[in-house]
Amino acid sequence: MHGEIRTNVQALVSHVKPLLKGRSGARSVCPPLVLWPQDPWPCSTQTGQWLLSGLIQYPAGFDAAVDAFWTHEYEACSKTRHNFSWLSDLKAMGGDQARQSARILIASWVEKYGTPKKRSQSENTVFESGVVARRALALLQYYEFHGGSASEAYQALIAQIIVQEGAYLNKKLSRRLANITGTKDVFYESCALMSIALCLGDRAEWRATGETNLLQVLDVQSLPDGGHISRSPQKLVEMLKHCLDLKRLYVMANTPFPETFQGSIDRMAQAVKFFRYTDKKLAIFHATQEGDESHLDLIVHQTGQNKRIVKALPQSGFERLTQGRTTLLMDVGKPPPPPFDRQAHLAPLAFELFYGKDRIVVNCGTSPSSPDWADALRRISAHSTLTLDMRDMMDIQENGALKGQPKTIESYRTHTKGSILLEAMHDGYVPLNGMTHIRRLYVSDRGQDIRGEDSVVGDAPSKAGVQAIVRFHLHPKVRVSLVRNGESALLRLSSGVGWKFQQSGARLTLEESVYMGVSSRACTPVKTQQLVLHFDVLSHEERVKWAFQRDV
Repeated sequence: MHGEIRTNVQALVSHVKPLLKGRSGARSVCPPLVLWPQDPWPCSTQTGQWLLSGLIQYPAGFDAAVDAFWTHEYEACSKTRHNFSWLSDLKAMGGDQARQSARILIASWVEKYGTPKKRSQSENTVFESGVVARRALALLQYYEFHGGSASEAYQALIAQIIVQEGAYLNKKLSRRLANITGTKDVFYESCALMSIALCLGDRAEWRATGETNLLQVLDVQSLPDGGHISRSPQKLVEMLKHCLDLKRLYVMANTPFPETFQGSIDRMAQAVKFFRYTDKKLAIFHATQEGDESHLDLIVHQTGQNKRIVKALPQSGFERLTQGRTTLLMDVGKPPPPPFDRQAHLAPLAFELFYGKDRIVVNCGTSPSSPDWADALRRISAHSTLTLDMRDMMDIQENGALKGQPKTIESYRTHTKGSILLEAMHDGYVPLNGMTHIRRLYVSDRGQDIRGEDSVVGDAPSKAGVQAIVRFHLHPKVRVSLVRNGESALLRLSSGVGWKFQQSGARLTLEESVYMGVSSRACTPVKTQQLVLHFDVLSHEERVKWAFQRDV
């Protein structure tokens, strides 16, 4: 087994090296990289172990396993393999076995796709500009792991790939300089071209092209409050992380980092702090999962953000209510514009409730590797908000874009004697049934009394009325039971703290739910429960009142 893994990489490189000769824009022999980027980000060994085990134990042998690795039919999986994101998993494993496997996979990719002729015959996924950019970034970011101790032939091979990808990206981005718009998401391409230019050391023109594009991308995607235009905390973290990687490279290259980029970093860092709870992980909104605590800690450390957490992100459309040990985050924004709406969730006035280090009320999360689950979890019923007639207020089209949106989403916040009152409304259901949703949230001065009111207001409905449902999805670690003949509920948090839920004006049920807020390679949903309020809208206004109160 170890003998197969430790195949003579030098021989494999020699086999693919002739394929690289005659490439346009690249020399037959490239000098090594001038800079080796430093990778400070923690990785998980779980996927790395799975990958190594699959290569070694593949029924048809190691060579067949390597060949099968590049022919996966599932599009999302194919992209993650061709963008070389698996290098982080092998790096997390560490050791000679993982390092040699990385080199073999890279060299085999070059053999399959490395020549212009083979590129033209390969599927589009391999050479989409976004995939090319991520592949180049991965090769550079993990270079010390897979290339630092390698032979000169292997290092020349990597440099050759980097030059080729850089020439490709520079050509693509140069065409967009005069007319780049918000519909052209070239963030990764810009970051990759700048990184390539700095690591090669003699590509000032490429760096200038990347800087110009990145400046325009940040102007479109980074909102004035620091949030990402997609309204996704996870997208925000990804963008900030890559900007920090770039800044680190500029420092290594002794090149001035543009002040405009630094201003964007400072704003994004403030927004990341806004979305973190006291467990140091992220709020679950818009295709986001909790994230890694140590990863987020490193981001905050690198940005040097010691400012107080802001109360709201007005352009992003979020409010944060913090009282005592209680934190409540609520979505009060419109859906993002195209094309940044393709992963956005239908979550008008949805909120999450956090106490101490315990998540209580949550949204259901997302699945990065299962399109079916990702689509299902975008629906309004997967969020802690109100649904009318069991329908989404907007349609999700085949390409993921949203069709139709509320004309108005407003929120008002007032502070009185230490308590906070947040009032918000949206008219997203008006085109469907003429109804407007109004939600009022009150948080007491110590944060141990949270009261809510959900109202449905509009034209008088038909005699059959409109069915309204208010959902409160609970974190899997919350134990819950109905009491008082099903009129209220008792909640026990993982810390042992007790809360009680009360309501009036509706019928309360306890139903099954799922939680996919924690990243898992198996994409397995975690079973949990939800408190559900049912009531009928039979007049021009119906309302239900509810409360979460600390059981002291």
